[in-house]
Amino acid sequence: MATAIAGLGNQIRFALADTTLPAKLDQSFDSIEVAAMGGSALAWDVLHETMGHRLNGALRIHRDYSVTQVSPAALGIACSVSGNTEETLAAYEMMRERCGCVIAITAGGELAKRAISNSVQLIRVPLENEPSDFQPRNSVGYLLTYGARLLQAAGIGDDLLSEIEAAVIDYDNHCDGIEDRAKEIAQWINGNIPIVYSSASLFNSLARTMKIKFNENAKYAAFAGALPEVNHNEMIGFESDIGTGFRIIYLSDPSDSDAVINRFSTMSRLFEERNFSHVQTRQVDLIGDTRLGRVLGGINFGDWCSYHLAMLRGVDPTPVDLIEEFKAELAKNGNITRG
Repeated sequence: MATAIAGLGNQIRFALADTTLPAKLDQSFDSIEVAAMGGSALAWDVLHETMGHRLNGALRIHRDYSVTQVSPAALGIACSVSGNTEETLAAYEMMRERCGCVIAITAGGELAKRAISNSVQLIRVPLENEPSDFQPRNSVGYLLTYGARLLQAAGIGDDLLSEIEAAVIDYDNHCDGIEDRAKEIAQWINGNIPIVYSSASLFNSLARTMKIKFNENAKYAAFAGALPEVNHNEMIGFESDIGTGFRIIYLSDPSDSDAVINRFSTMSRLFEERNFSHVQTRQVDLIGDTRLGRVLGGINFGDWCSYHLAMLRGVDPTPVDLIEEFKAELAKNGNITRG
């Protein structure tokens, strides 16, 4: 897991240089419909939230068994690193019926078999570059870059690759020290429930992603929210001391408005003034010269934080046995590709 976390920048550089992707797609598309779940979907959230201003609303992410309201002029992308995600397999079959073109992104499994059988273009995630037991949630660098390259090849999105090239340089220049900061925050969290906040505009890329890494890497309950919404409801729940300590982390990006930053500092001050001893807060400032570069740094921070929390708890951050058991139980019911 540590090797996979440290390899984020290398993933992006490899995917930028990968010659197996088309430079241009022959058809014109009015939308990009992505079917993905879990770790295979995280990179698409990052692409949408950091480069959506270049996409004119053309990118839609479907976390379900189906894709809805799809145009015949849509490009459908079925993305599953394992290739065996039942929701994505079901959505892939629907895409083949409804979309003008379909592309599969996977490391193998059933999705690769179907893509080859159906003569659907296949982009392989190069797990041969990665340590054994590599997890889909660690594939953000590959999928983000492949996604941007496909959108640009489809004629949707202007100069996306230049933005990614600048971001990975920015990330490389500022990644030193991220693990040390994350380790200290993990020690602060240990034994308490982490709650991760970010601005609404980066919720899926930052707060929700870090929450997921606590769940999967540290095997630890965690929650996420977006400012300013939490100030209208969630914050009042901390009035009750239910016997559990809470550790609130605000991942602050320089692009966040002064109003959002002020809301977090005011909430923290009120908690302190009211002697909410069961609640502590920290602001973690993201560093970098580009929005995407800072988000990559934030993702890396969340990865290391969850990793070191796992080390403190003496658990292996890599396997997700409960999820695998859950999938096996579903398979007994014969609903592998239920639509």
